[in-house]
Amino acid sequence: MVSPLIDQACVVGSGMSNAIALCILSESAKSTDKVALVNQLQLHLAEVNKLAEHHEKINKLVLLFEEWTVDNGILTPTLKIKRKMVEDLYQSNYNNWISAPETVLFSA
Repeated sequence: MVSPLIDQACVVGSGMSNAIALCILSESAKSTDKVALVNQLQLHLAEVNKLAEHHEKINKLVLLFEEWTVDNGILTPTLKIKRKMVEDLYQSNYNNWISAPETVLFSA
């Protein structure tokens, strides 16, 4: 399910009890009030999870600040996400994100 608030997303969670969606906000979302943005994203996540099987449900949305590009090595030249790069960059944060009480998190 597509959201105009999210430009890029990668769901991670292999071997974890809950899946996490790592997201890069769209330009329009970046100028949205933080409280309103979180509320809209929580509604979007609820809609996505309504359509998902139990094992596909996403527990958290983590909003990242660095856009994924070919230049920073996260995307291939055909604009596919390099999952190994994503894992290398963010895996050390997964447990903290899963244990956080919020559903929508802003990465540090």
